[in-house]
Formats: sequence, structure tokens, C-alpha cells
Amino acid sequence: MSIKVIITKQEMWDLGFEKFVIDGEEYVDKGPLLLDSTCDLAKAYYNLLEQKKREALRRREKKRVRKSK
Repeated sequence: MSIKVIITKQEMWDLGFEKFVIDGEEYVDKGPLLLDSTCDLAKAYYNLLEQKKREALRRREKKRVRKSK
């Protein structure tokens, strides 16, 4: 089983990733991104991923419960 987790650009910027603009479109500068797993940014990133994953699982479970009724 795999779960797709979407992290918004705003959440990435809030974590400290750089923002750049090309022709008025905002992008996240995340490469080359090598994070030491002990750095604060890496911890925040993985915590956010876990939070998003739990939310996705809850939504998925709610859908499953509604379908079974």
C-alpha cells in the first residue's frame, strides 16, 4: 500500500526552502538538496510528511467507512 502525500509550496517555504520566480510563477528551490537527518530542516520536513501521511490515512479510512455503510 502506498499513500500519496502532497506538500504545498507554502509549506516548503515555511520549512526554510528558498523561493524563486520565473515569469511570475513561484517555485521551490529544493535541489540539489542533501539533508543531514539530524538537522532541524530535515526533522521538520519529516515531521510534516508524517503529519500529512496520517491525515491522508484518516481521510482514506473515513471514505472506506462511508462506503461500507
